Amino acid sequence: NRVSFFEKAVWYKKGVLNLDFGFRDGKEWSRAVTEGGSQVNTVQVESVTIPDILKENDLDRVDVLKMDIEGAEKQLFQEGNDLSYLEKTRLIAIEIHDEFLIRDHINSILRKYNFVLFQSGELTIGVNLGNLN
Repeated sequence: NRVSFFEKAVWYKKGVLNLDFGFRDGKEWSRAVTEGGSQVNTVQVESVTIPDILKENDLDRVDVLKMDIEGAEKQLFQEGNDLSYLEKTRLIAIEIHDEFLIRDHINSILRKYNFVLFQSGELTIGVNLGNLN
């Protein structure tokens, strides 16, 4: 009863996205999303922001945020987006997809929010030193 599932895509704004079945090897574990109108051979999915998930579920903190969103982290971590949830996050485990050349940018943002970072395989692990209470 402490877990909720949302059949939505995490994005930087609410809207409708298209599932991209051609990302990387096209297998079910490598689905990406794209913006834009309806495309042939795609499935549309509603998008949701992390701040909206927190607000709608009356959550004031995130103990563990696991993020493997097949490149969508590029859009999620753009300057000007609402990243306030990082202040409320104790630990983040994120798979940063290097083909988008965003690792340094994301690491910089995480450090700005007091995360100490280290690598564990494909994951970047961040512990928020400002939010350990």
